[in-house]
Amino acid sequence: MRPYAPERVRAVLEALGVTPEQAAAAEDRWFGGNRPENSGNARKEPTWSIANLQRVLGPPVVEEPSDRLRAGGRLARWAMPLWPDLQFEVLEAPSGWLWGSLMQAPGVPRPAPGTVEDLTPWSCTLRELWGRFRALRHSAEYTDAMLEVVAFRAPDRAGRVARYQATFVWGLLQVVWFAEPMDVGPTPQELVDGGVPLVGAGAPRLDHSSFGSYLWRVLPESRPLIQDLEFEEPDPGVGPYVTDVFLGVFEQALAAGDDRLIARCFGIVEAMLGGSHRLLADYVDWYVTPELLEAQWEGPARRWAGPLLRRQLAELSEDSTWQFPVLNDQ
Repeated sequence: MRPYAPERVRAVLEALGVTPEQAAAAEDRWFGGNRPENSGNARKEPTWSIANLQRVLGPPVVEEPSDRLRAGGRLARWAMPLWPDLQFEVLEAPSGWLWGSLMQAPGVPRPAPGTVEDLTPWSCTLRELWGRFRALRHSAEYTDAMLEVVAFRAPDRAGRVARYQATFVWGLLQVVWFAEPMDVGPTPQELVDGGVPLVGAGAPRLDHSSFGSYLWRVLPESRPLIQDLEFEEPDPGVGPYVTDVFLGVFEQALAAGDDRLIARCFGIVEAMLGGSHRLLADYVDWYVTPELLEAQWEGPARRWAGPLLRRQLAELSEDSTWQFPVLNDQ
């Protein structure tokens, strides 16, 4: 934990009367004492096990059979004197594979972070973050038995939502940083009252690399779909944001007859066509425009489509009447 929360680690070592050098030497002894005998490789991974941990941590407060990793496995938990609210839980599979993580002790109120400012070092475990911010995913390239880097979306105290990454060591939060720059713009209350502009002054950045964030800001109804998508795919790219998220909301609005939401979706299509990034316009050509020529879309499209989309619809259908909006469909 020293690289991520050095001041906190220093304070703990001082409270224990231990120098950093002594702590480093103890760590070396622990790793060295758990290497396989006669491995012939000084860098080979240590042989972690519940039995080995007992030599260092003492008897666990709980040790029992557990099938959470594999059938026939075991679970052990140790009290943590430095973190009285936490226990160290270890799951061991029959094969010897082991996973350990800090967790809240039974009966202790669980932290409930509400904004990114609440996520200070050592303030919560991975389980609390997982429970609070659903769009959480593991960055697998950094994940091992001790260190995990996860990505998630969270609001700040002003209500603005951005992507962040957090580092956990043994399941305890160490540090949080921006994974994507946060647009400065309207808060959720302003979203409800007036709506975020789709283009121009006050509008979020719109290009193929930021289309997911753009939808999150201008189309709040898309957020559950974005969360589901990003939970399944770490970096989905622009395509799924168009086909799975945007068209998903568009279809829901059409089915519900929600004129306000339908009109906003058509406004987003116009913004995609009128922007400087050709890839977004291509996705409208490939996926959106053909959908709008289906019978169930024709009435709303004739009422709400903007001039750029009308031109596309007229060309694709070879029907020049698409160039003329229906101002009143009653």
